[in-house]
Amino acid sequence: MIKVGVVVSALENRGPVNVIRAQFSCKHSDVSFFVFCLSNKIDKNIVDEFLEFGVKVIILDGESLITKAYSLRQYINKMGVNIIHSHGTPADLCSAFSFSKVKKFTTVHNCLLADFIPLFGPLKGGLVFILQMIAFAFIKNRVACSKSVGNVLDSWHIKNTVISNGVNQKVYTSASPEEKILIKSKYHIKNSGLVYLYCGSFIRRKNVDFLLRSVQLNENDVFIFVGDGPLLNECKKIVLNDARYVFLGQLDSCLDLYKVADYFASASFSEGLPLAVMEAYSCGAKLILSDIPPHKEILEMASKGSVAIFSNDVLIKLNVSNLFLDNHVVLNSCVFSAAEMSKKYSDLYLRA
Repeated sequence: MIKVGVVVSALENRGPVNVIRAQFSCKHSDVSFFVFCLSNKIDKNIVDEFLEFGVKVIILDGESLITKAYSLRQYINKMGVNIIHSHGTPADLCSAFSFSKVKKFTTVHNCLLADFIPLFGPLKGGLVFILQMIAFAFIKNRVACSKSVGNVLDSWHIKNTVISNGVNQKVYTSASPEEKILIKSKYHIKNSGLVYLYCGSFIRRKNVDFLLRSVQLNENDVFIFVGDGPLLNECKKIVLNDARYVFLGQLDSCLDLYKVADYFASASFSEGLPLAVMEAYSCGAKLILSDIPPHKEILEMASKGSVAIFSNDVLIKLNVSNLFLDNHVVLNSCVFSAAEMSKKYSDLYLRA
């Protein structure tokens, strides 16, 4: 039995953690997991879910990254962990500075400078990039969450293996007409119009204001926004007093909304391989996506006619009647498989 310690910055309902959740849902019988968290930002529902999978969550001791790295090293030795698998720059640095001799893995969920600079600014973003490169020097097994991220790593001569993100096909499935009616009633959604959905952060990289200005709604349509962030209030002002736009804040799960969404939209400038997009697609939503490489990667894997790609360089009007000329699309809900993703990770661990 191989013991894998997964290191994360926080245990919240966000992309990298949800990738881990999908991995654990289909975990290999020869691999057991522990989760080490750098902070006390922990969603109790996720902890309970992990416990059902037989995965224990441990908050690392210490106030600084160095002391947390020392705490990680102590747990590795005490628990007989064979592999450390980190997600994100802080977790990667903690793994690197533990100076443990166990095998180290990281999954890269972003496009490095293309993500760091918009998020942190040129100076801090450049510093984070340098720290990430230092972490890579200590972590020899690097996994890219998409071909697009793999290409970015290749451009910096960082050796990597691509394992595309996947979703749990037992959870993310299409709803019956009766189930859709119940969900719409719960969220006070009209049955007569189309449902558009965005789930994610309200930050510059996500370009949410573009969606608010561009997507054309009919009178009975509704556009639902799930998430939080520094630009939330700014985005709300764009559609002030228009009841067709609904902001729900951060939710524990978007599953119900995926099931009733006719269209899921993302205008991001940069992504790894967006899990929310894949989850919505698996529940039957068509996709309206900006023309960045990870979105085009999804287009290549998805059923013909189920994804529309647009340029977000210039403000344009997006109307689904023009974007989707074929209304008879049979969606392939098994294209993004968590089982396949989990098996590939397990194979990597077993070969390490």
